[in-house]
Amino acid sequence: MKKSTFCMLLVCLTGSLLHAQNLNDIPAQLKENAYSVVIDHQIDFTCESPTSAIQKESITLAILNDKGNDAAFFLEICDKFSELRKFSGEVFNESGKSISKLKKSDLNMTEYSEGLASDNYRYYYEYVPSTYPYIIKFEWEKKYKNGLIGYPTFVPQTMFNQSVAKAAYRLYTNEPYRHKSMFTDEAPKPKQDPKGKQYYEVVFTDLKAVVKESYGPPITALVPRIYFSPVNFSFDGRAGNMDTWQTYGIWQYALLEGRDVLPEPFKAKLKELTAQSKSKREIVQILYEYMQSTTRYISIQLGIGGFQPETATNVNKTMFSDCKGLSNYMLAMLKAMGIPSYYTEISLDRARLIKDYPSASQTNHAILMVPLESDTLWLECTNQTLPFGYVHKSIAGHDAWVIKKDGSEIVRLPTYPDSLNIQQTKATITLQDGGEKQKHMLSKRPTSSSMKTCGILRNSPRISKRNS
Repeated sequence: MKKSTFCMLLVCLTGSLLHAQNLNDIPAQLKENAYSVVIDHQIDFTCESPTSAIQKESITLAILNDKGNDAAFFLEICDKFSELRKFSGEVFNESGKSISKLKKSDLNMTEYSEGLASDNYRYYYEYVPSTYPYIIKFEWEKKYKNGLIGYPTFVPQTMFNQSVAKAAYRLYTNEPYRHKSMFTDEAPKPKQDPKGKQYYEVVFTDLKAVVKESYGPPITALVPRIYFSPVNFSFDGRAGNMDTWQTYGIWQYALLEGRDVLPEPFKAKLKELTAQSKSKREIVQILYEYMQSTTRYISIQLGIGGFQPETATNVNKTMFSDCKGLSNYMLAMLKAMGIPSYYTEISLDRARLIKDYPSASQTNHAILMVPLESDTLWLECTNQTLPFGYVHKSIAGHDAWVIKKDGSEIVRLPTYPDSLNIQQTKATITLQDGGEKQKHMLSKRPTSSSMKTCGILRNSPRISKRNS
């Protein structure tokens, strides 16, 4: 369930640091362990109203060798809430001589996505160099419309073996906003431009390249990043407040209301299926396994669909949906049997949610919480083969946002002890006279941790919709 909203890990440019664009001007310590160097990166985000904004971004990158060429890939994702208005670029050789200039018509555009249906479309450009090193610059402008549920995240370092000479973020807004600094003490400071207009700025300089270590944490857990979001927001005509997870949950719950209605003949069928059940847990299991056997997972991301599930009526008609729609469908089935459950959002990528900073970009998947008298069940509704009640490895131990009418809450999913995280192999081997070995019997008994889990799409490099 990916949120198509606004979290982006973008590469951008201005070249104020190197007027001549000469690689010799880059300090030696920034070249150490570096495949690429961010020479100058600038983001200016101007809120024109609670529902519209202009983002101007620029970046100058030095690509030192072929391992750093991925940093020169330009990608911008647009949808009904955003559009790319301007783009330009230029490529220089190592001595600062211009090789080629780029314009918007040089960009490739595709509407291809991992999902079955999406209103996303992407602009991209991939430079194929003839020699290394080289310098590349991009500069572009993007318009946001129809609502702002978040502001771009500031991530000055986006990959391993990349150093940063200078990166700056400026936020122009007259509305209350919130920020959260991660892995840094830096914070936006109020300033004024020459015309007396106030803005908030944060700047990073001289960030050395981080070397990737085997089995080490991802780059996102090692480098500075700062999240930004409005306190009060409006998205697709729906106003909300993001001061706490509880107030944000009120907005999300409103998107669920009225979407758990099922046809009466189908509700009668559910009662027939569970007529011989002896407990609520047994009813839940029967309905869950019925849902698994009759539905299929697909990804549909249209409009506000990255936040709002498809109606249970439509899922019952088509028998397919994404994680939001299938979780809501299961909720509706249980509701028809008088069993309460709660639509729940979770991240497949990060184990912890930032509890003091609610935002739309922290979750990317939906599951269902079913509280019973003696147990709490967590149902993964996108997988046709997962055992009933099994908490698979992509969500086990993760924080989850349980959305309730009377107040949302963050809880932690259970995880399995190490004693279950094993695989046993039993073999009988006979050594023959010549030293050859003959296997008479070989068997493997995997534990639950090795069972198949559902495949869910990853986030795009921006504030994303829930895309599973």
